[in-house]
Amino acid sequence: MTHLGKVIAFTGHRSERLAAIFDEQDVFKHLYMLLTLPYQATCIVGMAEGFDTYAGLLCRQYGIPYRCAIPFTQHIPHRVRRSIISDQYRSTITFNHREEDYYNLVRDAKEIHILHQEMGYNVAWYFERDRWMVDHADEVIAAWDGVKKGGTWETIKYAVLQNKSVYNIITGEYYHG
Repeated sequence: MTHLGKVIAFTGHRSERLAAIFDEQDVFKHLYMLLTLPYQATCIVGMAEGFDTYAGLLCRQYGIPYRCAIPFTQHIPHRVRRSIISDQYRSTITFNHREEDYYNLVRDAKEIHILHQEMGYNVAWYFERDRWMVDHADEVIAAWDGVKKGGTWETIKYAVLQNKSVYNIITGEYYHG
């Protein structure tokens, strides 16, 4: 997988499902090997808890430019939204671990793309976010357990239909359109 000047999107499971099949340290090790080579890639992070967050934190830690793809405004934890708007508010609270990671990822992103600005929730917006990420990427890195259901599977299917290369870090397999 050559990343020179390419845009890479991430898709993968939440922490609980990922932990059942893959150790967190193995996730970081595989992502580190893929992303810290001198390929000058830009990444798209979907901001979901689990694999997306791991990938984003690794990008942030090693100075790999990344964009946040957020499905809808309320996906951003409330206290994080307020802190992004107001530094004064940020100085008055202590975030939990997930909020801290989310805040830092958004704060340090090269770009933030929120697909739906309106308030509310619609599960379809997650799938729209995933399709947006694939449409704006050259290739996809996935952490997929092989179960053909859920958002990660739908994203992989869509990427293959769009003739994007998908690399599954769990199995080491490539999927091509």
